[in-house]
Amino acid sequence: MAECRGETLETDTCGTFSESQRGDPGNVGASLGSHMGGDLGEGEGGEGCDYDFSYLPEPVWVKVMEYLPLSDQYHVSVTCRVLYDVFNHPSNWKSARLEVVGGEHNFKLMKSFMADRFRIIVEKFGHYFQHLTVTVQGHLVAMEDSVRNIVTQLSDVCRLEHLVLEVGMLTSDFHLAGLRPVRQDLHNILLLVTKAFRLKKLEVVSWPMFPELFEKADMNVFEAMKANAKLAGLQWLSLFWMKNKQWSQRSPLLPSPTYTRGLVAHFTSLQHLALRSPMLSDELLKELAAPSRCRLLTLRVLLQYSAGADAYDHLPNLLAASWLSLRERSPALEVEFAIMSRISDIVLEAMLMPEVPLTTFRVLKYARCSSALLLTLSERYRPTLRSFLCYSDPTDCGEALVRLAERCTGLDTLVFHGIVHCTALLTITQSRPHWKDFEFDEKCIVMEPKDDEFDEDTVIGRSNDGDLVQVRLVRFHGHQSESEREQQLNALKAEVSGRMDHAWRPL
Repeated sequence: MAECRGETLETDTCGTFSESQRGDPGNVGASLGSHMGGDLGEGEGGEGCDYDFSYLPEPVWVKVMEYLPLSDQYHVSVTCRVLYDVFNHPSNWKSARLEVVGGEHNFKLMKSFMADRFRIIVEKFGHYFQHLTVTVQGHLVAMEDSVRNIVTQLSDVCRLEHLVLEVGMLTSDFHLAGLRPVRQDLHNILLLVTKAFRLKKLEVVSWPMFPELFEKADMNVFEAMKANAKLAGLQWLSLFWMKNKQWSQRSPLLPSPTYTRGLVAHFTSLQHLALRSPMLSDELLKELAAPSRCRLLTLRVLLQYSAGADAYDHLPNLLAASWLSLRERSPALEVEFAIMSRISDIVLEAMLMPEVPLTTFRVLKYARCSSALLLTLSERYRPTLRSFLCYSDPTDCGEALVRLAERCTGLDTLVFHGIVHCTALLTITQSRPHWKDFEFDEKCIVMEPKDDEFDEDTVIGRSNDGDLVQVRLVRFHGHQSESEREQQLNALKAEVSGRMDHAWRPL
C-alpha cells in the first residue's frame, strides 16, 4: 500500500498523470462558468446561479483541493484546464507521504516494495515537496530496485524543510538474531539527509539501531546529520518520539545518553527537542542551558520504564539545579512528559520535580494514572500546567481530577478517558466554563442512580416488581435502563454546553 499526502491513490488512476492522456482540456469544458455557474448551479426554482466560479482566485481553488482525497483531486483535474493547473499548483504538493511495505520480521529476506504510481508522482511533483514523510512498514531488509530509484531521485529534486523518517520497527534485542538491512538501501534513504540544504525540522521516529550498523557513519542517520554542514541551522529535532501512537517497543535499542548529548551539542540552533527518557541525562540539560546555544522553547520526553530491563528499570537522575539553570537560560521553555507503560508513583517522583516547567502531561492508553499522580500535578505545577491528557481508563480519579482543574489556573486542555461521575464534569465546568479542549468518553461517564425507597439500614428489600433484591447491589448498578441513561446524558450535554457557550458532547 502506498500513500501520498495522507490519501490512498486508487489503482484506476495509476499512471494517469501524463497530460497527453487527458486529450484537449479545452474540449472537456470551455470554462468553469459553463460547468459550475449554469447547469450545476440551479436553485429550487430552476434558475441558474449568476456567479461564475471561474473568477475565483487560484489560491482559493488550491484550498478547496485540500479537502479532497488524492484520487478525487485527479478526477477533478481532468474536467478542464483551470482545474488541471490547480491540481499541478506547487502549493498542492508541499506535503507528501511515501509509504513502503516492508517485511513482517527480519528473519527472512523479504524485499520492501512501493506502488509504481509513486514513481510518476515523484517525477512530476517531487521538486515541490517541502514536508516529506517516509515510512517503511514492518522491517527493512532489502528494497526493490524501483524503490531505490524513487528514493534516490527524490533526494535529487526535492527542497525539504521538514523530513520525517520512520524506517521499520524499533530495534530490540530480539531482532539482533535476524538479518540486517542492506547497506545500499540505508545509504539511499540517508541521501534525503545528506543532500538536504533547507531542512529546519527533522523527526527520526524509527531507524535500524543494530550496534554494528550504528558504528558505521554511512549507515547511521545521526552521523549523516552531523556530516551535512547545511543542517547547522536545524531548529527542530525529534528522536524516537511516538507520533500518533499509543504503544511501541518497551525496551528498544537507543543512542546512549552520552551520544545523545554529543549529538545535541552539534546543533546549537535547536529550539525544539523531543526524545525518550533513556537518552536524557543531567549533562544534556546542562548542554541545553549553555549560553552559546539558542534558547530552547519546547522539550518533550517520553518516560519509558520497564522493570528488569537494563537501562529501562529506572528514570534518569536529574538534578533540580540543572532544571533551574535551563529555566533561567530559556524562560519560555515548555516541557511535556508522556508515559507509555505502567509506572509507579514512587518511580515517577524522580522526574516530577517542582523545578520542571511542566506544561503538558500525557498518559497513553496502556499507562497508569492514579489519584496520587493527579494530586502531585495539581500541587507542583499550578502555575505552569496547561494540558492534561489521559487516554487510559483509571476508575477512582474523579475528586483528584476536579482538584486538578480547580488548582491549575492555566489549564485549558483536559482529556480524560477514565471512569468519571457526571457530577465531576458539572463541578469542573461550573468553576471553569471555558476550555480549549474538554474531552471525555461517553461510555465512561457514570450517571446519577435512580432514587430508591429503601432505608439506609435495609439489606434485603422488595423491588417495585415484588422481587427480593440486595439493596447495595441495586444501588451499585443504579437499576438504570438505556432510555433513562440516554435522557440523563442529553441533560448533561445540554448543561455543559450552556456553561461553555457552545455545543459539547462526549466521545
